[in-house]
Amino acid sequence: MGASLRSGWDYIRQTAVARVFLVGLAALNVFVTPVFSIGVALRVSQSHWGSGWLGASEATFAAAAIVGSVAGVRWQGDHLPRRAFLVLVLQGVSLATVGLPSRIALVAGMTLVGLTAGLASVWLSGSFQRIIAPSHLGRVSSVSNLGDLLLTPATVFLFGLAAGRSSVLVATVCSGLAMSVLCAVFATNRQIRTLR
Repeated sequence: MGASLRSGWDYIRQTAVARVFLVGLAALNVFVTPVFSIGVALRVSQSHWGSGWLGASEATFAAAAIVGSVAGVRWQGDHLPRRAFLVLVLQGVSLATVGLPSRIALVAGMTLVGLTAGLASVWLSGSFQRIIAPSHLGRVSSVSNLGDLLLTPATVFLFGLAAGRSSVLVATVCSGLAMSVLCAVFATNRQIRTLR
């Protein structure tokens, strides 16, 4: 297992386009997971809306993600990685709205997060399989998953700390803004822009 991880890491280190693409992918869960795992529950709880709104927000996300995935499969074309990262800029804005003390903002935010997640996941997963050499696809995926497992707990903790020290809105805005900026950087990166 260690040898496979090292092989995957060496491939990423030596292949510029794979490196940029993988860093972009690894960063996505870092910002989304804290909002989903803590932010939504805190918003519903602190606003005293009742647990039904927590379920409604999750259901809204799931339904929108299905619609987004179907649209992503149907709406193909050139420069899908760049398009995916541009869509994820909008997802960052949507994550920020989840922290607003408004039921409409919560549902609208979760709907947009679901739609953009569905679109981007289809486009990025397809691009991932084309970009990474078949001989290293599994190993690079393992490195990517390991990065998620290492980074996400830290950002969940930081999100909870920010929400406790300031507010849920401040924490969701910070996560959403960071994601939007990062995805905008990747969308304009030369390596990503030239991928077809």
